[in-house]
Amino acid sequence: MAAELRISARLQLLQLAGLSVMGITLPLMDRLASNAQYLILLDYSLVPVLTVAGLLFPGLPLLLWLSVQLSSRLLGSAAERGVFSVLVVLLAALCGMSAVRNLSVALDLQRNGIPELLPAILVFGAACGVPWLNRRFTAVRQFLCLLAAGGLAVPLVLFSSAGVRWQLLGMSAREQAETEKLPRPVPIVMVVFDGLNGMTLLNAAGEIDRQRFPGFAELADRATVYRNATTVHARTDHALPAMLTSTLPLEEQTPVEADYSPGLFRRIFRTHQYDMTVFEPLTRFCPAELRQLRQHRTTAQQVLRLLSTLLRVETQMCLPLELAPSQTIIPRDWFGLLPHGRSSEAIQQGLVVYGWDTGRREQVQHFVECLRPGKQPGFYFLHLALPHYPWSVLPSGAPCFPWADVSLRVAGLPDETWTSDEWLVNQAWDRSLLQTLYADRCVAMILQTLRQQQTLDQTLLIVTADHGMCFVPGASLREPVAETLPDLLPVPLLIKLPGQQRGSVTDRNAEITDILPTIADVIGMEADPAWVGSSLLTDEVRARKTLLGPHPSILAPDFPRRFEHAQRLQRVFGAGGPGDRIGRLAAIPGLAGRRVDEFAVLESAVRAVIAPGVVGQHVPPTPTNPGSSFTASLLHGKLLADTDRATGFEQPVWLAVAVSGRIVATTRTSTDPRWNRVWTAYVPESEVPEAVQPVELYEVPDPAAPRELRRISYESLAADELWELLNPGPRFP
Repeated sequence: MAAELRISARLQLLQLAGLSVMGITLPLMDRLASNAQYLILLDYSLVPVLTVAGLLFPGLPLLLWLSVQLSSRLLGSAAERGVFSVLVVLLAALCGMSAVRNLSVALDLQRNGIPELLPAILVFGAACGVPWLNRRFTAVRQFLCLLAAGGLAVPLVLFSSAGVRWQLLGMSAREQAETEKLPRPVPIVMVVFDGLNGMTLLNAAGEIDRQRFPGFAELADRATVYRNATTVHARTDHALPAMLTSTLPLEEQTPVEADYSPGLFRRIFRTHQYDMTVFEPLTRFCPAELRQLRQHRTTAQQVLRLLSTLLRVETQMCLPLELAPSQTIIPRDWFGLLPHGRSSEAIQQGLVVYGWDTGRREQVQHFVECLRPGKQPGFYFLHLALPHYPWSVLPSGAPCFPWADVSLRVAGLPDETWTSDEWLVNQAWDRSLLQTLYADRCVAMILQTLRQQQTLDQTLLIVTADHGMCFVPGASLREPVAETLPDLLPVPLLIKLPGQQRGSVTDRNAEITDILPTIADVIGMEADPAWVGSSLLTDEVRARKTLLGPHPSILAPDFPRRFEHAQRLQRVFGAGGPGDRIGRLAAIPGLAGRRVDEFAVLESAVRAVIAPGVVGQHVPPTPTNPGSSFTASLLHGKLLADTDRATGFEQPVWLAVAVSGRIVATTRTSTDPRWNRVWTAYVPESEVPEAVQPVELYEVPDPAAPRELRRISYESLAADELWELLNPGPRFP
């Protein structure tokens, strides 16, 4: 057996450098390279990023090594050995935990009932043996020293991303591109909704439902409706780049301009013939020259902000979810989600940055205000998170409760896979349709503004969406398989050409990659040979449909199954008009609108928790939603078992929600064991009182012939406790 050896100061430095670069620096640089949109969004410059990289390597290992030497000087060799061993254990554990996190995600261990804490304990136990092996075996010492060579890969990993090179090193090649002069520049207005199935807009006759969606119908009266238009990807970060560049995205590409050939924004910008206004909160395709919302941070402030964010990312990468403290939650801007600032409201041209999932009504109002004639034709682009989940916007555009953002868990939708309980799925679908009603209002506002300014006739107006969303019990919200294609594939596509006066409907095969070539055809832009789409103004017929993603699909060009979504919607929600059930789904038909005092009222043995526990309009701002009021109309609750029903609730409990003694909604608890005792209820916006009123909750023992109600006492939950109510699994950061 090899004898133990004292590690020299030089070897200590090399080993600390090797372990820190492999466990901290390289994983973080890899994450940063794959998330170039974060650097672009916050407008980071080269010096702060290189400074942070230098602080991580060689700065961090040098600091650790100095602490070891200081302990030797002050406390002796025994302390030196102990401090060095502790640092080796911690760094080795970080190396192992990065691998464990990747393995846990790849194998979906949590869904299979294996907590991350278990492999973390095993990794830490193995790391504790590294100092002993290091002292006794020459091969181990040499291996740990060789790891220090990984420091040479730090700049290679960081600048492996085209987006990082674009943001930090500039775009000189593209800036030198020749100016492209257009023979027919006309005003362009393009609106892209998010997660909207084109079949949602249709009635039983296959026409746009004029009663439900008068705004879309008004546009259809003057536009061509491409009823067979489809997406090429079920996720925005791939679908929107495909739309903007007319290319098929690769899974490894990120939504930044540098990863694609010059797209719509760049081609329009370099003509110098348009005044451009781009509302694009997610992708980073807008030319840097149009970014007026600069962050205006000093180099030191950028260094501190980036270093803080990366340390939080490292904590989330290495600590098990069960141990990660709430203070280490990664900032929203890392995911491209920024709340808009008041400064954005003054911008009328260039890039306008709002938060992806916040202030959607404010975004629309701001966009409409930007539709002003100028010296040059205007190019106006709006990408809006409607009707994107968590489906929390009302038909008026107001949020239905203050903490309604994308971090909210939707009852019945863990990990983007639907529960088997059709009632919960249909309730979420209902809320999606409510947001579609607001999307319709947005279209109507844009049409009205263009008409008032007398620019509608000469404008090229395009309204579409990036992809659909699935509302099938037990299916994935986004994963394209045979069952979900009718929900994911179709998108609305309405194109009003300059001078077009009459509308038409066509079932020709169209994809979102055809939009850019069509725009180019209208304004006389030269086509790019890399485009996979073709102008919809030509007679060229696409021979197939393509949907990329985890399970790529090649489909027949007609895709008749697309109407299945519209047919199922008609069965669940009826048609527009007096019998319209959008916003009025009832678990117990006939109860809504009746007075509570019409029934015998007893006390129920069941208790509940509710968020928010009140309904009302114009609720004052709260710390979770500063600066704007909201309408409380969406309720989430969970029943609490009493001693007589400690194992109960195998059968659903039927519930009635009342306000001021009048029943306004009926619902039931879920039949899915994972969501046992959980219920949601939507109070129609027209039924929400102007003054804030407490919710009254009643159990309905006999839903088939209700004669008796049982009053349920409840506790109202705070906003920060909502995730515990809705999410039966671990917290999502």
